[in-house]
Amino acid sequence: MLRLWIKINIIMLMSLFLFGTGVVAQGQTCPEIVQTALDATDEQCSSTGRNQACYGNVNLAATPQPGVGDFNFSAPGDRVAVSVIASLSLNSRIEEEGEWGVALMQLQANLPDTLPGQNVTFLLFGDVEIENAVETNVEPVMFDVMALGDISVYTNPSADSAPVSDLFEGDLMTAVGRNAEGTWVQVSESGVSGWVSADEVEAAGDMDTLSIINPATAGFTPMQAFYFQSGSSDAPCAEAPDSGILVQTPEGVQQIAFTVNDINITLGSTAYLQAQPGGNMTTSVVEGEATVEAGGAAVVVPAGSQVSVPLDTDGRAAGVPSQPQPYNAAKMAVLPVRVLPRAITVSPPLSAGMTTGGVLTAGEWTWTPGTPSAEGCPAGMLEFVVADFTPAGPFQLPGGEFSWEVFYVAAYGEPPPPESIFSSPEPNTYLMEIPLDQFSWQYEARVMDSERVEGQFEADLEGCILLIPFELTRVGD
Repeated sequence: MLRLWIKINIIMLMSLFLFGTGVVAQGQTCPEIVQTALDATDEQCSSTGRNQACYGNVNLAATPQPGVGDFNFSAPGDRVAVSVIASLSLNSRIEEEGEWGVALMQLQANLPDTLPGQNVTFLLFGDVEIENAVETNVEPVMFDVMALGDISVYTNPSADSAPVSDLFEGDLMTAVGRNAEGTWVQVSESGVSGWVSADEVEAAGDMDTLSIINPATAGFTPMQAFYFQSGSSDAPCAEAPDSGILVQTPEGVQQIAFTVNDINITLGSTAYLQAQPGGNMTTSVVEGEATVEAGGAAVVVPAGSQVSVPLDTDGRAAGVPSQPQPYNAAKMAVLPVRVLPRAITVSPPLSAGMTTGGVLTAGEWTWTPGTPSAEGCPAGMLEFVVADFTPAGPFQLPGGEFSWEVFYVAAYGEPPPPESIFSSPEPNTYLMEIPLDQFSWQYEARVMDSERVEGQFEADLEGCILLIPFELTRVGD
């Protein structure tokens, strides 16, 4: 009976879409309206191509880029190139009109052109407004500028950035853009591209007509950078999610990069975004892992957790990311992940008290050795290395992200050997390798929470293999 009801419902929806109308919601309950909207989106938008947006369900409005004449994006199933979209606005009017807005975008982001069948999926739902931050579909204005003296061409619109070339008085370059203030001009000529001060050149055209270029998004594909805002705690019923955006990377691609509200996100998984100007933008990772960077600070966000970045009243980043915290399992359980192309299981909340990013609490720490082992070593070698390797008594750590350099100085009173190689192959794991001719030494530390670190020391001394496990524990202030 259920299968028959679903089949009849799909046939009704298809006939409605053929006439360009929305989903009939009269008499439906809130869960049914949301379910129907998602079914419609899944049905109508499943074949959306790269860098296309699909109108999933009413209520949705789109604004085209300046100069776009033929723009048809007004009914479920309509698709347009994201390059011609200036902004999208979705609404949730379940109580008033029985409508719940849904849109789907398939973006290239930084995926290579050699992977045309793979895209990053963005699913927008509820009350969401999104504005494209990548200059697209604008007829370029270009004209010559002449150097008024011997000047430099810089990497970015700042004299503090690295110079890429020099110009002599009278040299010509082609102006292709400017910064928002009009104080710097982007120029290009014979493979050289960069920025010159507007005061140091004479223009053959009107500087104000040049396209405004944002250096942070130069080279981005359409919608790889955008600004957005969403409702907060506005789920119309317990079976529906709060408004936001679900982002999913394609199968087999390790990481993609995009910028949201001036916040850089590197993602190799599925994440849920929400943002309120004057409040916060929250990134919740429901599977896999992400890195969120703002204000010069980057935080690794594992599955089951979320981080927040404060936003100013214009919806732009106004601070650094918080440390990851467990998210609300009930809110994540109702996310419409079934509409995404890659099937996933929403991760449970991060274990309470676990810290990510390797952040330690400042205070007094102690070292506890585990049971060491030796293979192929001379008699007494293991005991000698354990005694020499173990710090004498407790030591003070300043707190913050774990660092072998900081730990080494605190525990042994001297910096690590200059030939040491440091790496962090995965979140909360830190390696220090010391190659010494025929010998190799490796330290590994795993930050379990803000007051406990597990690790091991492994040495290969020409066939003598030593392994010394240890634990670092915070014991006081």
